[in-house]
Amino acid sequence: MKKIFVLILVSIFIFSCNCGLKKDCETPQKVGNFAPKYVTLDDMTLIGIEKRIDNPMTIPQVWRELSNREDEIINLANPEEFWSAAYDYDQKTGFSEFSIIVGREVNSTDEIPEGMTYRNIPGRKYAVFSHRGPLDNLGETYNAIYTEWLPKSGYEHDMSDELEFYDNRFKYGEPDSEMFIYVPIKQADQL
Repeated sequence: MKKIFVLILVSIFIFSCNCGLKKDCETPQKVGNFAPKYVTLDDMTLIGIEKRIDNPMTIPQVWRELSNREDEIINLANPEEFWSAAYDYDQKTGFSEFSIIVGREVNSTDEIPEGMTYRNIPGRKYAVFSHRGPLDNLGETYNAIYTEWLPKSGYEHDMSDELEFYDNRFKYGEPDSEMFIYVPIKQADQL
């Protein structure tokens, strides 16, 4: 798995729903070409590498650093899963500057490797989108979520942790590769 993530990091632009994996899947609502699943995740804690991002091209460096040290993280909730969480968006520029942690979900923060940190992610509702195929067009998936799906969905982004989820379905560069984008949502204000 480690070698796969080294390859991911070279070309990722970071920004699951598997009903057996996470709880409370609802019936998908099809909007445009997307049919997200809606899940409510329980609180979770990630241990990993955290950075402030003002240029998305630096995100692969964060993943590269994690891939070199991933075996230092213990007390894993699932040894086959990797997560990233983007948060603390600059309110003046929207998504152009934010913090990110890339890491693993853990059951305990008793032992945090030197140079790593943890982040508690509160449970909340997410719209979960599958991205299939190579990561070369991941930006297109994000663009479609935010320009096609979100404006028509009846939801708003709640400006909390936006997640990406990778497990054994992710196969770098392969057409049958799959990863998941978790967009935190809240009901749009009613006028």
